[in-house]
Amino acid sequence: MRFSSWFLMTVTLCCLALPVLAGETFSSHTLASDQNKALARESISIYKHTLEAMAHTVPFSKAYRSMLAWPRWVALPQAVTTPAQPLVIAGKRYFIGNLCKPHSCASDQLYVVFTEDGRKAWGLFVIWRGNKRYEMPLGDPDGAILKVLTDTLHKNMPDMP
Repeated sequence: MRFSSWFLMTVTLCCLALPVLAGETFSSHTLASDQNKALARESISIYKHTLEAMAHTVPFSKAYRSMLAWPRWVALPQAVTTPAQPLVIAGKRYFIGNLCKPHSCASDQLYVVFTEDGRKAWGLFVIWRGNKRYEMPLGDPDGAILKVLTDTLHKNMPDMP
């Protein structure tokens, strides 16, 4: 028993002394550097995956789903709204209206066009961040419907660029 304890202690001391004998100092910096190298190797192996694969892998899947989630006022919808108005586009009847985030109508809006039977809808999601406006068409509207959506936005917000 004594020999094995002595042997383990000697091996441990030699392992700790080896970097010093080689001209290196043993410090927390060396440990941090080794940890960074290990993390870099791990990161490289993770990032060899495609974004699609990462979007299905923990922990990335939760972040991906969170990124795609609509704001609560849009998803439920729990918003300030106006009555829908009928309109005709290329001889077909539709309804158009808009929603906005409560207490942030000037910066968070959604314009929606429904078919008369309610089976199809298109939208234009509009947000302002600072002095920049971002628009995102929804439902793949054709040119005529997209024009109606953007014209309605400009009519409702005449002072915007």
